[in-house]
Order: sequence, then structure tokens, then C-alpha cells
Amino acid sequence: MAAAIYEDFLKQKLDGKITDHQATFLNKAIVVACGVSSTVLAFAADPLGGILRVCVSVMGALSGPMVAIFVLAMFFPRSGFWSCIVSFVVSNIIMIIICIANYVEDPYRDLFLPTNS
Repeated sequence: MAAAIYEDFLKQKLDGKITDHQATFLNKAIVVACGVSSTVLAFAADPLGGILRVCVSVMGALSGPMVAIFVLAMFFPRSGFWSCIVSFVVSNIIMIIICIANYVEDPYRDLFLPTNS
């Protein structure tokens, strides 16, 4: 990552202005900065909890109305533009509310399946 940052962004601006020794030191500094920022981001993402679960559920919920409009247009080509837009927006709002309520309520938090131990 550090080499890509140096080659793509910094080398063009610093070409001929710094020596090879300075370029090596700059690459080492970029490596340290990338490592520190990756570690900080990893620790910062831990308290977020199931952000991946939320993203997957929201994307799944938002793809439903899109497929519904596609199917509606496929079987009913004379369907109105504004009726499709209004139904798309309303159904997306309802699906987002359901996803947020599911994430806040977390109805399956006490459900544990038996394990073989």
C-alpha cells in the first residue's frame, strides 16, 4: 500500500526534488502511518458491533423494491412513472424502518442453539 501511495501520488510531485535515500525514508514513514491507521481503525470498529449485519440486512431490504419495480415493468409495461416512483420510495422507507427496528430490538439475542460439548 505504501509503495502504491508513493508511486501513484507522491513520486510525480516529488520527482527530482528528493534523493533515493529520502524517498526510502518517506516510504518507511508511509508504511508506519498505514500500519498505525489500520490498527486504530481495527480497534475503532470493534465497538460498532454487528455493522456488517446491519449493512447486509439494509442492502437486502432495499433490493426488494428494486426487483419489484423491475417485475412490475416487465409484466405491466403501461404502469405509470409516478406510481412506480412513489411506491419505490414508500416501500424503501418502510423497509429501512423495519431494519432499524430489528437492529434496535434485536429479537434473537437470547436465542442460543444447543452445542455438543
